Amino acid sequence: MIAELVIDDPRVRRFQTIPGIGLVTAAGLLAVIGDIGRFNRPAKLMSYLGLDPRVRQSGDRPPVRGHISRAGQAHAHGLLTEAAHAAARAPGPLATFHELVRHRRGAGSAIIATVRKLAVLVWHLVDEG
Repeated sequence: MIAELVIDDPRVRRFQTIPGIGLVTAAGLLAVIGDIGRFNRPAKLMSYLGLDPRVRQSGDRPPVRGHISRAGQAHAHGLLTEAAHAAARAPGPLATFHELVRHRRGAGSAIIATVRKLAVLVWHLVDEG
Protein backbone atom coordinates (compact mmCIF):
# COMPACT_ATOMS: atom_id res chain seq x y z
CA MET A 1 0.00 0.00 0.00
CA ILE A 2 2.84 2.40 0.87
CA ALA A 3 4.66 1.45 -2.32
CA GLU A 4 1.59 2.40 -4.37
CA LEU A 5 1.49 5.81 -2.67
CA VAL A 6 5.15 6.71 -3.20
CA ILE A 7 5.91 5.05 -6.53
CA ASP A 8 4.91 8.17 -8.47
CA ASP A 9 6.81 10.60 -6.22
CA PRO A 10 9.66 12.17 -8.24
CA ARG A 11 11.89 12.24 -5.15
CA VAL A 12 11.58 8.45 -4.84
CA ARG A 13 12.57 8.05 -8.48
CA ARG A 14 15.63 10.27 -7.93
CA PHE A 15 16.60 8.32 -4.80
CA GLN A 16 16.42 5.06 -6.70
CA THR A 17 19.14 6.32 -9.05
CA ILE A 18 21.61 5.98 -6.16
CA PRO A 19 23.15 2.49 -5.96
CA GLY A 20 21.84 0.60 -2.94
CA ILE A 21 18.64 2.59 -2.51
CA GLY A 22 15.43 0.85 -3.52
CA LEU A 23 11.76 1.68 -3.16
CA VAL A 24 11.47 0.74 0.52
CA THR A 25 14.62 2.63 1.51
CA ALA A 26 13.57 5.70 -0.47
CA ALA A 27 10.09 5.71 1.10
CA GLY A 28 11.55 5.29 4.59
CA LEU A 29 14.05 8.11 4.09
CA LEU A 30 11.36 10.45 2.79
CA ALA A 31 9.18 9.63 5.79
CA VAL A 32 12.00 10.32 8.25
CA ILE A 33 13.44 13.39 6.55
CA GLY A 34 10.13 15.07 5.81
CA ASP A 35 10.57 18.64 4.62
CA ILE A 36 14.17 19.02 3.44
CA GLY A 37 13.85 22.79 3.92
CA ARG A 38 14.53 22.20 7.62
CA PHE A 39 18.15 21.44 6.74
CA ASN A 40 19.94 24.33 5.04
CA ARG A 41 23.05 22.21 4.34
CA PRO A 42 24.01 18.52 4.31
CA ALA A 43 25.80 18.73 7.68
CA LYS A 44 22.49 19.58 9.37
CA LEU A 45 20.86 16.48 7.85
CA MET A 46 23.79 14.32 8.98
CA SER A 47 23.44 15.69 12.50
CA TYR A 48 19.70 14.93 12.45
CA LEU A 49 20.47 11.37 11.38
CA GLY A 50 23.19 10.95 14.06
CA LEU A 51 26.01 10.72 11.52
CA ASP A 52 27.98 13.70 12.82
CA PRO A 53 31.25 13.05 14.71
CA ARG A 54 31.40 13.63 18.44
CA VAL A 55 33.67 16.47 19.45
CA ARG A 56 35.40 16.49 22.84
CA GLN A 57 37.10 19.64 24.01
CA SER A 58 38.09 20.93 27.40
CA GLY A 59 39.70 24.23 28.21
CA ASP A 60 42.38 25.43 25.80
CA ARG A 61 43.00 22.01 24.28
CA PRO A 62 42.19 21.51 20.62
CA PRO A 63 38.97 19.64 19.79
CA VAL A 64 39.17 15.88 19.28
CA ARG A 65 36.75 14.29 16.83
CA GLY A 66 35.58 10.79 17.65
CA HIS A 67 33.02 8.25 16.47
CA ILE A 68 29.64 9.29 15.10
CA SER A 69 27.18 10.55 17.70
CA ARG A 70 24.30 8.13 16.90
CA ALA A 71 22.05 10.74 18.52
CA GLY A 72 19.63 10.92 15.61
CA GLN A 73 17.08 8.86 13.76
CA ALA A 74 18.09 5.22 14.23
CA HIS A 75 15.67 3.93 11.59
CA ALA A 76 17.10 6.18 8.86
CA HIS A 77 20.62 5.37 10.02
CA GLY A 78 19.83 1.68 9.59
CA LEU A 79 18.30 2.21 6.16
CA LEU A 80 21.35 4.15 4.98
CA THR A 81 23.71 1.55 6.44
CA GLU A 82 22.00 -1.24 4.50
CA ALA A 83 22.09 0.92 1.37
CA ALA A 84 25.81 1.57 1.91
CA HIS A 85 26.50 -2.17 2.13
CA ALA A 86 24.61 -2.70 -1.14
CA ALA A 87 26.37 0.24 -2.80
CA ALA A 88 29.76 -1.13 -1.72
CA ARG A 89 29.01 -4.39 -3.55
CA ALA A 90 27.73 -2.75 -6.76
CA PRO A 91 30.26 -1.43 -9.27
CA GLY A 92 30.50 2.35 -9.38
CA PRO A 93 31.92 5.41 -7.67
CA LEU A 94 30.48 4.59 -4.24
CA ALA A 95 32.10 1.14 -4.29
CA THR A 96 35.41 2.70 -5.30
CA PHE A 97 35.12 5.25 -2.50
CA HIS A 98 34.31 2.47 -0.03
CA GLU A 99 37.35 0.44 -1.11
CA LEU A 100 39.70 3.42 -0.80
CA VAL A 101 38.52 4.18 2.73
CA ARG A 102 38.52 0.48 3.69
CA HIS A 103 42.18 0.13 2.77
CA ARG A 104 43.11 3.27 4.73
CA ARG A 105 40.83 3.06 7.78
CA GLY A 106 39.18 -0.38 7.93
CA ALA A 107 35.80 -1.85 7.05
CA GLY A 108 33.74 -0.17 9.80
CA SER A 109 34.99 3.32 9.02
CA ALA A 110 34.48 2.68 5.31
CA ILE A 111 30.80 1.82 5.79
CA ILE A 112 30.20 4.90 7.95
CA ALA A 113 31.99 7.10 5.39
CA THR A 114 29.80 5.61 2.65
CA VAL A 115 26.69 6.20 4.77
CA ARG A 116 27.68 9.84 5.22
CA LYS A 117 28.26 10.17 1.47
CA LEU A 118 24.81 8.66 0.81
CA ALA A 119 23.24 11.17 3.22
CA VAL A 120 24.85 14.04 1.31
CA LEU A 121 23.59 12.61 -1.98
CA VAL A 122 20.09 12.29 -0.55
CA TRP A 123 20.18 15.91 0.63
CA HIS A 124 21.23 17.13 -2.82
CA LEU A 125 18.63 15.03 -4.64
CA VAL A 126 15.76 16.14 -2.40
CA ASP A 127 16.96 19.74 -2.52
CA GLU A 128 16.71 19.75 -6.34
CA GLY A 129 13.00 18.98 -6.21
